[in-house]
Amino acid sequence: MNSDCKQISVSLASIHFKNAGNYYLVVEFQHPPHLPVTYTTDVSSKTKTPVYTNQPYVFDMDGYSNENTTHKLDTFLKATNKRAEVVAQTQLSCAESTPQPPMLVISAWQVVRRIQSTSTASQDPNGLPEHRGSAKIFLNDIWSTLEHNMQMDIESRMWPNLSHDNDTTRFQHGHDISEMKHSQSPVATLTVQLRLINTVKPIIETVLHDHSISIVSRPSSVKSTTRSNMDPFPTSKSSIKASRPSSSFQFKSLVAHCNHHTLLIETLIKDVQTRSETIKKLERDLTRLRQANTHQADTIQTLQQRLEHVELDTQRCLKTVDIDLVSDTELRRRYDILFSLMKSKRITIWLCP
Repeated sequence: MNSDCKQISVSLASIHFKNAGNYYLVVEFQHPPHLPVTYTTDVSSKTKTPVYTNQPYVFDMDGYSNENTTHKLDTFLKATNKRAEVVAQTQLSCAESTPQPPMLVISAWQVVRRIQSTSTASQDPNGLPEHRGSAKIFLNDIWSTLEHNMQMDIESRMWPNLSHDNDTTRFQHGHDISEMKHSQSPVATLTVQLRLINTVKPIIETVLHDHSISIVSRPSSVKSTTRSNMDPFPTSKSSIKASRPSSSFQFKSLVAHCNHHTLLIETLIKDVQTRSETIKKLERDLTRLRQANTHQADTIQTLQQRLEHVELDTQRCLKTVDIDLVSDTELRRRYDILFSLMKSKRITIWLCP
């Protein structure tokens, strides 16, 4: 079986961030010396558990092999050619000498909106996306299980810094088993669903020469450049270009760059829409406050009218009293106070003895 016929599908099943925010994820497949292939998700709404579209990101497994795939090639060639054992051993040594195994790097970026002032609520022009954390998934750790089951879920954690080898994550049965010591806690936990896809297989035929085994190329309908497992791993720039054209990667890089800015523009548009809705809500609250103030003003006016009526009643009562007939000194004193307040129109002050 030729590993060039394999593709790996990556889906983001779930993710939970430590802090809520507007995040987008960058899913990257790295397989040196090939250039990396990158996909970017949409920017999420501000939450700790963003829901991204369940879109699978498909990567070609060009030239990847390990003991399992080499053993299958060895078994096939032994049945057809006596020199197969040497070829299989050579291919195994090529696979083992690969400087770095293929891996998936899932990075989280947060779009930070910095507010200059509460009155204008304007967007800071220097507010660029900030890298929050990454998770590395080495495929050689899970390749045997993935080939056997064709699909598996990987539970991983995103760390703020993956610059050291000790920060890489190892897996067993799809679970993160690393015992890493970090100065910071993980910024997010995520579940990645991996699925192995077998595409169109090339036709392999043996040629009874002393020094080579040839491989018939794929049909012209399959528009991709393949490389045999029996060919040595490409190291020069020319062989890299032959296995995967650099122009297509430059084009993909430009497209990814444009998509990145498009996502930023869409995020700014969403932000403007959110602020517009906030302004409308504030206008509704202001209208309700004005209505409440009007009601309170009516209530105050009513109380003032009632107070005026009370003052008039008090004046009438005071005028009907003949103070000369009152012998109690304390009552006479209080009467004098009320009478003086009435004249100064300060009858609203009630004095206690």
